[in-house]
Amino acid sequence: MHPFQARHLFQARIVFPAAFAVLALAGCQKSAAPPPVATATQSVAVGVVVTDAARQGLLAAAERFENLTEAAYAQRPDSDAKLALARAEAKHARPLLDSPAQVALDTAMNSVERAASSGQSANLSLASIEIYRLFITAANGSAEVPLPIGLLDYAGFRFQADGRAWPVRWDDMVKAHVFAVEQWNSVKTRIGDAGAARDFDASLAAMDSAVRARDKLAAAKAATRELDLVDVLENSVKQS
Repeated sequence: MHPFQARHLFQARIVFPAAFAVLALAGCQKSAAPPPVATATQSVAVGVVVTDAARQGLLAAAERFENLTEAAYAQRPDSDAKLALARAEAKHARPLLDSPAQVALDTAMNSVERAASSGQSANLSLASIEIYRLFITAANGSAEVPLPIGLLDYAGFRFQADGRAWPVRWDDMVKAHVFAVEQWNSVKTRIGDAGAARDFDASLAAMDSAVRARDKLAAAKAATRELDLVDVLENSVKQS
């Protein structure tokens, strides 16, 4: 799924983050440090104007890394093919980022390459979704779908990858859930489908309950449900 379709784009002011929290994913999954609390929306606007073409490039790169996040657990050569596409798109979109974001991208790409070469699926998924977050934040969402909904996708994938790591990264799952709640609270009033909003509230509650119980199976189901419902939210946004 791809929450930000590159159509009906418009010229808009965006926020280029002063710094991005990126993964430090070296070595095996058992010793790899989990990602810090995401701070993608805690930036200062610098008045940079992104053209339609630039936004389209950023969103295209975000989509490639979302695809790689999902393909991280796939058999080769499928995951290798997704990595090649993501690598090429990142190279193309890198000049569209400001300098600090370029540094963050380079660091996260190193994590992607290390995880891929060592066959560490959870690390690859986590590093990929951090780059997805970087690009959608730089694009500030799309004309039709607000940025927080894309960040709900990010939070769900992060939560899911933490749950599939060994050992399970329960502490970071808590942080991913907190981040999801923050994003949801910022966009909930823009959802026109009351039923979809109630369902999403329930999915976040299920994520919280699963983490509190340290129930890996329940956490996996909750993450899948959250990600499925993000697709519903994308089609339920009130257009202003």
